[in-house]
Amino acid sequence: IDALLLGCTHYPLLLPKIRKYLPEHIAIVQQGEIVAHSLQQYLQKHTALESSLKKNGAITFYTTDSQESFSAIGSHFLSETIQAQQIQL
Repeated sequence: IDALLLGCTHYPLLLPKIRKYLPEHIAIVQQGEIVAHSLQQYLQKHTALESSLKKNGAITFYTTDSQESFSAIGSHFLSETIQAQQIQL
């Protein structure tokens, strides 16, 4: 194996554990970096769209599960306190 592609949005949260079990010569490619770079290039080419985006947004977490459990686990993974809101679908 030359490289491992982390194709799921949740895998970067597990990166330290994944790296622990892989030999150092195996490259890890994270889709988040690729998507962010692609979006940056797109916005640079489409300046009208970029100028209409809000720059002072907030992050809101929603869960259909227990908001206490989600908040605790999410806070652990993100290394910051989060407060999820429970919703019904």
